[in-house]
Amino acid sequence: MPWQQAGITRHHLEQAMAHCDRLGLDAFRRSCHPGFKAAKGRRVTYQGRGPYEPRPLMAAAYSLCHPQAPALGPKAFSGDAARQVLLRDYGFALEEPSPAPPMPAGMPEGMPEGQSLSAQARTWRDGLRSAEARIAHLEQRLAMARTARAVYLRALLDALPASAGATPRREQESSDA
Repeated sequence: MPWQQAGITRHHLEQAMAHCDRLGLDAFRRSCHPGFKAAKGRRVTYQGRGPYEPRPLMAAAYSLCHPQAPALGPKAFSGDAARQVLLRDYGFALEEPSPAPPMPAGMPEGMPEGQSLSAQARTWRDGLRSAEARIAHLEQRLAMARTARAVYLRALLDALPASAGATPRREQESSDA
């Protein structure tokens, strides 16, 4: 059965997103299928979550929907189909790919980018960049949560009575009009 007709629900996708959030994007991709490579195109976001790579996300949701079926690999998807389904059927949004984050302070200037690094050093460099990108993403989400907290706090304070037995400020303002 093709994955498009597998009955994948929003619940399956949300479970897959939660799994990706716990593991991180690289580990999640590898856990779905070892053949998945990092997406070069735009990724998808959903209700402030993400970014997610469409193919591994759909593969994980498929596995949750059909646990006895073989895991879907990259060859199960053609073109941009997974991203289009996520956009059209589930309300995901696109995110532009971000450039590689700068190397953190304390790294040697002129860090070699090419083949002059050993395989192990390239792995460490890429892991460091991945960790920096994840930190930047989490800091952005933390800033959004702090903003939401401030808005909720302001709304709560506006709704509370100014003193014991008084009417809430908003009700007071509307009765004054």
